[in-house]
Amino acid sequence: MTNQTKKAFCLRGAANTGKSHTFRNLFNEIVEKYHLNKDQDCDIKENGKIDILVIIHNVNGLKIGICSYGDNQADIQSRVSILVKENCDIIFCACRTYGESLDETLKLCEIGYILKFISKQTSNNESEHDNINLNQAKALLAAAGL
Repeated sequence: MTNQTKKAFCLRGAANTGKSHTFRNLFNEIVEKYHLNKDQDCDIKENGKIDILVIIHNVNGLKIGICSYGDNQADIQSRVSILVKENCDIIFCACRTYGESLDETLKLCEIGYILKFISKQTSNNESEHDNINLNQAKALLAAAGL
C-alpha cells in the first residue's frame, strides 16, 4: 500500500464499553482466519491484563497494527506512533468519544491515513457483552477488507 492508501479504523466509545476486548477478539480472528503463528507472524509489543499492542505481519501482504490503548492522549500518542513507525498498512485503534484522545487519533489523517471511526456497540445486558465484542471484531475485519 502506498502511504495515501493506508487505513486506520478507530473504535470510539466511553470507558469500560469493551473496546479492548473487541480488539483482543479481532487479533484472535485474524490469527485464526489467516492461520498465523503468534510467535512467528506477530510482534506482540505489549500484552497487558486488558490492553494489547501488536503488529501482525503478512496478512495478504499487509502489515496490520492493533492498539487497544485509547483512554488518553498519551496512550495513543506513544503507542499508535509505534504502529506508524513500523509502517503498518492498516491500524486498528481506540479512542474516547470526545476530548484529547479523539484529537490525537485525528492526527493519523495528517500523516496520510484514511481514518474511519466506528462507534462501540454496547448493551445494558451483561450477558450480551461477549457476543457484541466478537461480532464487532468480525465487523472491523470486514470493514478493513480482510
